[in-house]
Amino acid sequence: MKNHRTRITVLLVLAIGLPPAYAAAAHAADSPNTATAADRAITHAERRLATVKDDPTAKKSLAAAFLQKVRESADPTYYAKVDAILATLGGPTSKDPEVLLLEGTLLLARHDFAKALVVGERVVKALPASASAQGIVVDASNELGRYDEALKATQRMLNERPGLASLSRASYARELRGDQSGAILAMQQAVTAGPGSGENRAYVTTLLGNLLLSTGDVTGASSTYGNALAAFPGFAAALAGQAAVLAARGRPAEAAATMVRVVETQPLMQYAIAEGEYFRAAGKQPEADAAFQLVDAIMALYKANGVDIDLEVAVFKADRKPAAGLGDATRRAVQARPSVTGHDAYAWVLHRLGRHREAAAEIAKVVAVGDRDPVFRYHAAAIAAAVGNRAQAIEQFNIVVGSNPRAVGIDGGELQKLATSLGLTVPPPKP
Repeated sequence: MKNHRTRITVLLVLAIGLPPAYAAAAHAADSPNTATAADRAITHAERRLATVKDDPTAKKSLAAAFLQKVRESADPTYYAKVDAILATLGGPTSKDPEVLLLEGTLLLARHDFAKALVVGERVVKALPASASAQGIVVDASNELGRYDEALKATQRMLNERPGLASLSRASYARELRGDQSGAILAMQQAVTAGPGSGENRAYVTTLLGNLLLSTGDVTGASSTYGNALAAFPGFAAALAGQAAVLAARGRPAEAAATMVRVVETQPLMQYAIAEGEYFRAAGKQPEADAAFQLVDAIMALYKANGVDIDLEVAVFKADRKPAAGLGDATRRAVQARPSVTGHDAYAWVLHRLGRHREAAAEIAKVVAVGDRDPVFRYHAAAIAAAVGNRAQAIEQFNIVVGSNPRAVGIDGGELQKLATSLGLTVPPPKP
């Protein structure tokens, strides 16, 4: 399971552009010093609503603060609170662009990309010069596999505001098409376009670290994750990046110990999976099993709060003991989310179910786009080998080992078996 594929579910503040009242509320001086900006905004907005029950400005600020709390805590129960607030303001049928921005962001976070796109397009009509509105269209279009439309919206976003949010999306557009150097350059620009510190700066800096790691630049990635932590101490995504560096250097036990801390801070599914995989790589199966049990609990919590994680669940289950019905369930999921993530998930499920020819047709859709993600290319290599296409398997395998062969989602033992069958070797960990 790859962290950077969940990018849009956590770029909430970057996507929506917070209501003006949020900033003032977030800096309210009468909140405890230990409170986060979101905590202060929640306190301020709730006090206002206690005095003026239906104040729309306070409601929008409260909804934005709850979305920010999901970023900080990984607690999806806040989504229901946001939903309830926005329903009183008209929800997706509101004529208030700020409400629609919040609604679109909520829909993205819940992976309801088709509805998010509809809402995003409504905001664009109301606010054609809004980079935040274009951001919703970009993210939804990418997840729906509408890459040309996403690229056009990304360019419009850049034209309006070439800042942190638009440049990070430009980076993804390049990464998606296999332009890794261009993706790194755009993300470097995103980092310098942001504020000197804070969570958003730390987030895009972490994304830059992920890109560097995916090109095999372990040293550069390690330094970049350190920069992210300097911008926002304790930032969970950057700590997860440091764990990935440890794994790339052949130190899975230390990587697992780092992920234990991360999961305690932000119990996201991809973090719990990483913890389990690192423990397994370190030969600590009981600890790995415990982490994977936590994954099941997290999946149940997200589903209960309206987050569609069917594709993420499919890959997780396929890596273990896929049931026969998983193929049909994943096919339905990819019909609703026909992105590279969706086609990769379906291809891997089909492969693990022994339906290799069908898997080859699905993974070909991913390779054709150009994304050089190591997990995608590992899946492509394994599937090519399974259908007897040795040349393609070698080509894809070489992309993996030139990138990050110890990434989360690549089983070291299975990769070694694949290498042996192809007459190749897995390179040693990088220093």
